[in-house]
Amino acid sequence: MWVRSRQNKQLSLSGSSIAVGCSTAPSSVHSKKILLGFCLGAILSTLLHPTVGVTGIMGRDDRVALADAANSASFAASGNIFCGLAGINASAQVVLVDDLLLTSAHLFYLNGNLRSQLAPGECHFKPVAGPFSGQKIPLKINTLRIYRGSPTVAHSTDSQFVFARDWTNDIALVRLDYGKLSSRIEPYALSETRINEPQMTHLAAITNANYQGRLNFNPTVQTCRVRHDLIENGALVLSTDCDTDPQAKGPSGSGLLRPKDPRDAYAHNSAWIVQGILSNTYSTSTGAYQERQNATIFIGITEPLLTWIENYSTQVR
Repeated sequence: MWVRSRQNKQLSLSGSSIAVGCSTAPSSVHSKKILLGFCLGAILSTLLHPTVGVTGIMGRDDRVALADAANSASFAASGNIFCGLAGINASAQVVLVDDLLLTSAHLFYLNGNLRSQLAPGECHFKPVAGPFSGQKIPLKINTLRIYRGSPTVAHSTDSQFVFARDWTNDIALVRLDYGKLSSRIEPYALSETRINEPQMTHLAAITNANYQGRLNFNPTVQTCRVRHDLIENGALVLSTDCDTDPQAKGPSGSGLLRPKDPRDAYAHNSAWIVQGILSNTYSTSTGAYQERQNATIFIGITEPLLTWIENYSTQVR
């Protein structure tokens, strides 16, 4: 996980969001507030959990175990992506169609170069809830593609991704290989990020660090807020007060979600719509959110990015 900073987190029962996963943070972000939606577990966490004065935690640690959330089954499209020899153990989610996996690009690169240990059969996706919970589904690693800020889909995987230069395009897609499995994962819906929407949620499939200083469990879910947003290099950068473990790699690639509402014209049955992918975290101060000292950063869904994802879904098999 790329690490970088968060302000006083204010929680409200009138609107909320859930986020899953986390990474490092970018530079300046203009202020626009979005209340993110609360699940029951997040509300209980807000009431019962004390303030933690450590980096990556904005005021109280609002993460709760997914197993304790009343709506845990609705997160069946979230899970962890694992490539043993390549050292990848992070978060991802199925979106748009049942075999399309959306995550962070930087996971697949080391020192700017594509990890040499990526090979067929080496990587898999493991959902955290639903009928596929705990089951390993292989990735078609030859379908890995990296977003480059344009709707055009590359014919092959890029050999380089330099985070300091490319972090605003920290988005990757790869296909799942269901093989002989007869059923499929119900994907999350996908739409352009609604900047002024009050409801969002973060779910981290892998935390890899102590939760509340008590346990080392996965996954976690929480309600948090987008505190600032900025268009940078054509990308929508969302600075949030989602709680993370600065030394944990697992939250990278996780999704910032909002509930589907009557304005969303989607044919499938997912209760959640992906609004951002966790890229990095600023973690240079303790306690309260500060935009450049203590914040978790997501890359939002813009029209060009959404078009790229739709183009991928029809062009890459």
